[in-house]
Amino acid sequence: MTEIEKPDQEQSRQVSQGDYVKALSDGVTLRMIIGTTVVVASGLAIIALSYAPFFGPAEVSWLTFGVRQVGSGLLVVATVNVVLQIFVERHRQQLSSGLENFIKKDVNRDLRGIRADIEDQAKVLLAGSATLAALVTSGVNRVYASRSDAVEEIKRDMEAEGVQRIRIMGISLNDFLRMDQRDNLHSVWRVVNSYIAGARAIRQDLDIKVLIIDPRCFGALLRSYGEIQEHDQLSGRLDLDVEATANELRRLVNDTARAGASGEGTGRVTFDFRLYRLAPTTFMCATDRVSYVQPYYFWPRRQFDVTLPLMRLERTPLHKAMADHFDLVWRTASVDGAAWADANEVGIDKGALEVGTANVFVGSNLGYNRMCWLISHARERVWIQGISLKSFFEWGRLNAALRRALDNGVEVRILLLDPDCEQAKFRSYREHDLSDHCERRNASYADYLKNERCHAESSLVHDTNVTISKVRGSLGPKMGNNTRLYSSSPSCFVLIVDDEVLVEQYHYGKAVPPEFRREDQAAPPILGKDMALVEYSKNVSTVVTSDESRHPHDLLVDHFTFVYEHCSVPLGVHTPGAR
Repeated sequence: MTEIEKPDQEQSRQVSQGDYVKALSDGVTLRMIIGTTVVVASGLAIIALSYAPFFGPAEVSWLTFGVRQVGSGLLVVATVNVVLQIFVERHRQQLSSGLENFIKKDVNRDLRGIRADIEDQAKVLLAGSATLAALVTSGVNRVYASRSDAVEEIKRDMEAEGVQRIRIMGISLNDFLRMDQRDNLHSVWRVVNSYIAGARAIRQDLDIKVLIIDPRCFGALLRSYGEIQEHDQLSGRLDLDVEATANELRRLVNDTARAGASGEGTGRVTFDFRLYRLAPTTFMCATDRVSYVQPYYFWPRRQFDVTLPLMRLERTPLHKAMADHFDLVWRTASVDGAAWADANEVGIDKGALEVGTANVFVGSNLGYNRMCWLISHARERVWIQGISLKSFFEWGRLNAALRRALDNGVEVRILLLDPDCEQAKFRSYREHDLSDHCERRNASYADYLKNERCHAESSLVHDTNVTISKVRGSLGPKMGNNTRLYSSSPSCFVLIVDDEVLVEQYHYGKAVPPEFRREDQAAPPILGKDMALVEYSKNVSTVVTSDESRHPHDLLVDHFTFVYEHCSVPLGVHTPGAR
């Protein structure tokens, strides 16, 4: 029964006791009828006996007087009893009805409560049985409430004869390496350390690998962020713990390397560690025969008393799956410990988050779709810098999105590379070098400039002039005033939409596709659209702290503003071929 039902139970017990007393009184009344008859008969018999010849007159014989008084007293008692019987008989039906209600109401209710208790207990037993069956089916041999409960079993399995592989995976594993940590797992680490140090003789080769988390990966950053939600003083704790563990593991790697080969008839111990760059999903301590696995979760503070259970897997498919899990993370999602510590292989997660990296587009279609969506939903500004920006002004969704932004009153600014400036000629020369577009190969940039037709007929000049014509002819005078030609170095393509910035680095390099290496190539290759398109957001993830002086969004907005205001001329004052 539940806690809410307990008061009702107590109340039912009190009522049942009162009804039980009434039913008992009814039973006593039945016995009183028989008793009354016996008393009357006894009284009459005693009185009659007092008139026997051997009794004297009552006036002179105290014996006769006493016997008659006793008989009279018995008759009085009988009379009173008869009166009581009449009174009780009058209320007998009421008492019987009360007894019947007692049986039907209170007793049946108690019986129903007992049956409900039995049903609830049966459900609990069935649920527990189903849970045990599911664990057995999954290959779980035993479940522990915490790691401390399994310390002795883990040690026993680590020390087992013939162990050939030991795998340990966790977050910082400081509870293994530090003696002052909880759960006494340091005793397990002493077993592992004894193998590495050669203090424990083995006949077979033993390979030991350890995985700890890279504190700069997103999973570790999220873990740290969660831990400080209620305890700010823990900020940076994970970094320090991992660094301390990594230093100790590096020492063991060096000790193992110096130890070299073992003597004849003894096994060789190899040891290495790596830092994985994933969310911390699983604590694992395993050999080739058994695995101890405990799931992780992101907690709002360090709460070691609220953990998921530890499971033991022995020679089951799930044990094999855990070994495969470890190996996959080791091969594909981790960095060598020495490389992390010495070569500064810091990864990309932390840096990307700190500068507000929102998206990286490698395929042109994904980047195109993102630009269309951003421009279509622009609220305040759309600023674009490029070379010819052909794709923005030819028919298609990108051009439709740009026109929609203009109709909605969004400020649109355009920066096109001046086709007659020196930077444009450098770029068209590089494209000419990749594929001759004027039927003349030029050995040098100076030769290219001597043939003025080559630059004038380049794709760069043609596409830019088409864009200029479309801006002047179809987008209205306001767009013409906000379109400028810049002559500074075309360092990058930039699209700024409100608080989002997309940037593609410009360069002179080109990995020419095979289809353009033939003599009958369909079209000359152009520079651009080969580098990844990176989107930076003004809003940085709360998981990290950013340096506002290094924020790409602000830097690129300032870059665009400088070029627009100081390195360009309005489209209206441009005279083609003036340079």
